[in-house]
Amino acid sequence: MNRKGTAAVGYEIVYGSPVGEILKKAKEASVSLIVMGSQGRGYISEIFLGSVSHNVARHAPVSVLLVPALR
Repeated sequence: MNRKGTAAVGYEIVYGSPVGEILKKAKEASVSLIVMGSQGRGYISEIFLGSVSHNVARHAPVSVLLVPALR
């Protein structure tokens, strides 16, 4: 019996490209929300290095909740 307000939460460890694996799992598992941390190294470093959390947020088929790191 699934009551309102309850949710199934799980985790899995996989190997590969982080962005690709996260997006693939989101499509395969029919998730409703992706929650992930955001390091926030700065605008310039993200241009040159890329950002997993920002790329997931741009390309995800579902909502993404980015949790900022404590400063």
